[in-house]
Amino acid sequence: MAGSVDFEQLNKRKMEQKKGKVTEAKFYKEVALDHGTFYSHIIKFDNGDEGGYLSKSKEQNKFVVGQEVDYEWHPPKEGKKLGKVKPVQQNKGGSPYKGGSKPVEDIGTVEKKSLIYARQKILENYANLGSFAASYAKDIVKDKGEVKKEDFKQVYADIKGVMEEDLEKAEQKINEYLNR
Repeated sequence: MAGSVDFEQLNKRKMEQKKGKVTEAKFYKEVALDHGTFYSHIIKFDNGDEGGYLSKSKEQNKFVVGQEVDYEWHPPKEGKKLGKVKPVQQNKGGSPYKGGSKPVEDIGTVEKKSLIYARQKILENYANLGSFAASYAKDIVKDKGEVKKEDFKQVYADIKGVMEEDLEKAEQKINEYLNR
């Protein structure tokens, strides 16, 4: 079928995180890319994995023969013989940094930031509540034929009341968590 996705083929090409002992690491060729010159190496492991690795230096030091390493293995793409390997970045020495320049946050901090964001969204919803309720009320009463203004006002009040209760409950739960 034209344009269809072969999910079985996609699953075969999934990246895997593995551990293995390097049995061979040899320079293959120099590669000129947009971000400068890189050096291609062929890396082989004791578990049979084999892949290409691009390094910024010709004498790469991430895959040393005889050392056991954690690595990402990307199977070969269709029509290719060689997959790709990349070293897994380790957080060594108790440093609060894990690659890049941003400190790793503990789960409590991340959770609180998420709840603060959720609270902001609740406040935005309060601001939009009237228009949501009015739109919903209009949809409900328009199918009744001739509708009096009082019908619309009653449906609007009922919907708005339910929405306010739900938002208040959510905000209360968030506030309880943030204040513990």
